[in-house]
Amino acid sequence: MRPAGLLADPFEGRPIGERMRHALALFLLATWVLGLVVQLSRPPAYPPWFGVGANAALAAAILVLLVSWRSPLGSLRATQATVVLAAVVRLVEATALHQPAGLVDYLPMTYVLTMALGGTGIAFRPAVGLPVMLANLAGLLIERVRSVGMLQSGAEAGYIAAAGLAGFLLARTLSDELARVERAAATTQQRRNEAVLAMERTGLRERWDALVHDTVLASLTLAARGQVEEAAALARDALRGLSGSRPVQDDPVQAIAAHAGRLGLDAQIDVGGWLPGRPGEALVVATCEALTNIARHSGELRARVSSAWTDEGLLRVIIEDDGRGFDPARVGERRLGIRQAIHASMRAVGGGAAIESSPGAGTRVILHALPIEPAPVDAGDTRSWSMASLAWFSVLFALQIASGVVIGGLYLHDQVSTAVSVAGMILIPVLTVLLAVVPVRRGWWVALLVTVGVVWAALLGNVRDLSVIDWRTWFVGSFDSAVVLIALRDRLRRALLVIAGATLAGSVALLARGAFSAWALIEATYQTLIWAAVSGYSRRLMDRASAQVAGEAAAQVQAWREEQVADARDEEIRTRRRSLDADVVPMLRRVAAGEVLADDDRRTCALLEATTRDQLAAATLLTGPLAASIKGARQRGVSVSIAGRRDPGTDLRAFHEAAARMLAIAERGDRVHLVWRDTMAERSGSACLVGAGVGGRWPADVMLSANRTRCDVSVDDDSVLVELAASPSYSASVA
Repeated sequence: MRPAGLLADPFEGRPIGERMRHALALFLLATWVLGLVVQLSRPPAYPPWFGVGANAALAAAILVLLVSWRSPLGSLRATQATVVLAAVVRLVEATALHQPAGLVDYLPMTYVLTMALGGTGIAFRPAVGLPVMLANLAGLLIERVRSVGMLQSGAEAGYIAAAGLAGFLLARTLSDELARVERAAATTQQRRNEAVLAMERTGLRERWDALVHDTVLASLTLAARGQVEEAAALARDALRGLSGSRPVQDDPVQAIAAHAGRLGLDAQIDVGGWLPGRPGEALVVATCEALTNIARHSGELRARVSSAWTDEGLLRVIIEDDGRGFDPARVGERRLGIRQAIHASMRAVGGGAAIESSPGAGTRVILHALPIEPAPVDAGDTRSWSMASLAWFSVLFALQIASGVVIGGLYLHDQVSTAVSVAGMILIPVLTVLLAVVPVRRGWWVALLVTVGVVWAALLGNVRDLSVIDWRTWFVGSFDSAVVLIALRDRLRRALLVIAGATLAGSVALLARGAFSAWALIEATYQTLIWAAVSGYSRRLMDRASAQVAGEAAAQVQAWREEQVADARDEEIRTRRRSLDADVVPMLRRVAAGEVLADDDRRTCALLEATTRDQLAAATLLTGPLAASIKGARQRGVSVSIAGRRDPGTDLRAFHEAAARMLAIAERGDRVHLVWRDTMAERSGSACLVGAGVGGRWPADVMLSANRTRCDVSVDDDSVLVELAASPSYSASVA
């Protein structure tokens, strides 16, 4: 259970809070050790009772914090206790003790006490954390004002207050960012669930199409030819499938063998492996369609089916016959079995198909597919958060820099060159602003980092006496904001490289003058290293959050698209089912009963087969009036073909008008071909009427409703061709 009330977790129980407290525990331990080393290496700064007691209490609190590492609530409570203890120690240190005369440097325990002050925002929410932080800060101010005066102690308090407030702001910023992630994740989870349902509906639609193609069309075709027994078997299977009672074959070999048996084929099946899931289903659909084509067109009743794994990890399925063969290049738009049930089915799962055949030499269909792997989601730009969510830190940066400049101005006499120090006072804020606004992935970013390092090294080398270590606030403290910006906007590695390069170059100048002190450098730079580490760690956590947000947004768009496609396909199925229930199902019942059909009934079967094929080839193009016109034309002996797909919103009024006029004037023996292509590359179509004397029947003054659609009409004695191309920028207008 998440703690509530005044002692609630500022990160609201999120794992990021635990990780931040773990980092604070390590920093507290490091600064406690540093303070202890300083205390042991110098003359006593505290009475024994306080030096031993306070150090022991702080060590115990930090130890408990480390021990409670794996307990979220225990870690929170131990952090809170440590921060409060540090504030109490600071107040006791300031009020009960007197700093030795002439000592202007920080007392040894200042390191760990200031680190605890900076971590207050990680332990408490502002209602409790701000009073605790102010108590710690007040103790520091009281302690320092006695030794360095009001101006410097005020500047130091401003610098350290900025560090403490940064902890609160960092906790709030990270918490807000993760709350945004969680909201996006919740919304996207719902979208993903909808997408899963959409994929299921798409799969059902594909299986339903396969059922209609393999059984309904095949039954009507055989019935029209008078093949009563074969037609009856397929009709019964079609009726079971349409009613939802078609037996499901989990074993692909059984499914393929059952389909071959219904077709009356003697199929030799040698399966050396199969794929699970949608790739396996697509292979079954394509294999069954290849067998259907063998039964219909090859003139053979024998077929061979085999599968094997290739060296590339593909599953290859081969369906062969020794029948009459054909020329694959001459397969028309209406041959849905090859175009849709074979090629489209395999493309839908990332596979492919090839057909090898020639007249008189049989046919060989080769299918291949791989297991489907989840597609990676483009996470987009994971750096978009940096300046937007950290804009309020600019106030704290300004406070830190101003504090450093004030202190630096008080110690100009301890610098070798006053001009260098004054130049530094001017350059540090300018460079910090540039670090906030200059694009990171440009050549001048590197030049800017080099400039920061040079100024830093010059100020370090300009220090006259390292024993006066108040210069660290001027030198290092003024660059803390720069280090934070480098770690946040670029990477921690670059920030550490600037620190190391500047320190090394400045140390060379100090060594040349004999003023180098390794211990002074350690005392001066530890806080900057901590700032770099905290900033880099925070950047890493927020990068993950931003990447997740971008990934969730991309997934939402993808899920929405899949849902729209699935809805459109659902509408297609409803339209087709209504057509089947009205005309086709009654005829299938007669065929399934083994009824011998009269010539008129057989012609009706042929007409129904063509109408059903239209639904598979062009369901989105058909409207009620167009379907009725096609049916009437076929009843008059006109050959009609229609194929294509329309995306929702495409204006097809001109296409429908051209088709209706052609169907109205077409006579027995004429041919009408209707095609529409709606893809990312083109939105175009054509309507063609071919037959003796059709040009004379076409009205010369015909005008089509070409709303943002280009229409070109070509007429001669034996043909009429209407070509249409829709504008890619038209607004949605449903015909």
